[in-house]
Amino acid sequence: MIILISGVSCTGKTYMAQRLLEKYHVPYLSIDHFKMGLYRADQNCGFTPLDSTEYIGEKLWPILKGIIMTNIENNQNLIIEGCYVLPHHRHSKLRILKWKRTMKRKFQKYMIS
Repeated sequence: MIILISGVSCTGKTYMAQRLLEKYHVPYLSIDHFKMGLYRADQNCGFTPLDSTEYIGEKLWPILKGIIMTNIENNQNLIIEGCYVLPHHRHSKLRILKWKRTMKRKFQKYMIS
């Protein structure tokens, strides 16, 4: 299960993710930490911490989507929280689910039940 917690800054997203981690032992990824890790590793990563939420969100979404897809492939749970999951990104979950069905059909013969 993948849980996306998004919304504007200072509304309790990190607090909620931390409480879910403690109660259900599901790891969470702070997109803020992820963003700063990318920026500190490569200041030519395509954004700065001062850019708009929308701009950074668009830059990070392909990577976050890849993380989500990898967790789905591996049947792993993850909570992702941050203001950079934009409203239209949440709607792309249908495309991710379609991808999951396609991958399952493609690799079904290799799966161990």
